[in-house]
Amino acid sequence: MNINHYLNNDPWFSQLPAIVQPLLAGDAVLKVYQKGQMIHAIGDNDDAALHFVVSGTIRVCNVSASGHAMTLAHLSSGEWFGEISIIDDNPRTHDAWTINKVTLISIPRNLVIQTAQLHPILYKHLALITCERIRRAFEWIDDATSLNTSARLASMLIGLIDTYGKQIGDDIKIDLRLS
Repeated sequence: MNINHYLNNDPWFSQLPAIVQPLLAGDAVLKVYQKGQMIHAIGDNDDAALHFVVSGTIRVCNVSASGHAMTLAHLSSGEWFGEISIIDDNPRTHDAWTINKVTLISIPRNLVIQTAQLHPILYKHLALITCERIRRAFEWIDDATSLNTSARLASMLIGLIDTYGKQIGDDIKIDLRLS
């Protein structure tokens, strides 16, 4: 697998200034996780990195005091995560588990910070990842507060179909384990 191939074909990465791209790609590493493996836990701080999902699906969740896991998001091919801990230098805000075999490109936190110190425009690009995530969260909050249960379920299913749906004959399959 060629890391540069994946990064150069990603819209977010390809919009970075040309001088920044090789600095981040230079020490990026490919990581493979098996199904059911934890990528990071709430409170982790020592192995922070900016991650790009090459393949597979990740479940981002929190566990309540009663022990119930609440899924916050599913991340799949083409999505970035890990920027929050890089921007604010605080521990991870959630758990991240693989749903299936996952391949990531990881850029170590210290490299991202060093590059951003040399080229502060990188902070704006990192913030754009967070902005997209916040906009999705606002849509979810809007649905949760303004729609009845049937409409929320329909909205959720449409979102899952748009993101994960695969046409199989006359049917659409969502290849995720859902509660």
